Amino acid sequence: MTKKNRFIVRSAEEKDLQDLYELAQQASLVSLPPDKPVLNQLIQSSILSFKDQMPFEDAVFVFVLEDLSRKKVIGESLVHSSCASEAHPYYYFKLREKVQKSSDLKIKINHQVLRLSSEIGGVSMCGGLILDRKFHSHPEKLGSVIALTRFLYMGMFKEKFNPKVLSEVVAPLSKNGRNPFWDAVGQPFTGIDFNRFMELNRQGNMNFTGQLFPREDIYLCLMDESVRPSEERLRETVGKLAKRIIEKVGFRYLNRIHFHGGPILGVNLDEIRLIKNGSYFQAIGDDNFPASTQMAFVGTFKHDRFTGGHFPVILRGKNAWLDRSVLRVLNIEEKESIFVCLADACEKND
Repeated sequence: MTKKNRFIVRSAEEKDLQDLYELAQQASLVSLPPDKPVLNQLIQSSILSFKDQMPFEDAVFVFVLEDLSRKKVIGESLVHSSCASEAHPYYYFKLREKVQKSSDLKIKINHQVLRLSSEIGGVSMCGGLILDRKFHSHPEKLGSVIALTRFLYMGMFKEKFNPKVLSEVVAPLSKNGRNPFWDAVGQPFTGIDFNRFMELNRQGNMNFTGQLFPREDIYLCLMDESVRPSEERLRETVGKLAKRIIEKVGFRYLNRIHFHGGPILGVNLDEIRLIKNGSYFQAIGDDNFPASTQMAFVGTFKHDRFTGGHFPVILRGKNAWLDRSVLRVLNIEEKESIFVCLADACEKND
């Protein structure tokens, strides 16, 4: 292991439970609660998903970022194969413009309203993005590494995911850990406090939202301006980091708002830049690898285990030349197949 390949992304394993628990305590995320039994079940489901032993509708793939020098997990991201069905629709608010006019007073008012909407299939969900706060300013941009490397696996196995991919970006919490948007909109209509909502959301038991929220428009002008949802109303660090990273690879704001008040972004699977611009190559190791080369996202899958990361690479024809130490880190041999997307190609803005 060298300084340049100190970090790898891999599929989660049972031994990661304590590290994931410590990470979960740094942020209140729906998909990564600070609850060991729940996290253990998440890891077990992920292990079975990578082995193709979970039903499509229940499959979840958990990826961790490991600091090899410390043998410690410092980041996590995940993907759910499906988040919507006819039995369990994916509910959200559509943020719309509505115009009210008075011809007598010659007044026209543009209102923003929330309208309950839903998906009933064809959607995968990315979530759970977190990076140990001690590494937020690391020069290797580790937030991007753990967020983006998972898309390599999705590109390698498109059949395991739906054609549309969504991502919920978290909204701000108050100093006491409450969610101002839920307090203003969710609790009055459902009678459920935020902690109970989070618990139900983690269980995937969200049908109550379609049963209790009104079908009529909810006018934002009736809310305090500080809690009105928007594309830019995000939680510091976690939310802003996630949105910035996924927008670089093709996600865009859909004028949708989650029930916690954060924006929902989306993209077609084939349009995610790591998938669109990625290809398979044969891995070739080099003991005298040049110091200054292009960087690329590299992924491999063998023995039901995904491994990948962000490494220097030279592409020549169908060969991808890597420092031989990277092959050891990825646990691959010469001429094994790897999925590669050059960093410049996967983060290029349209």
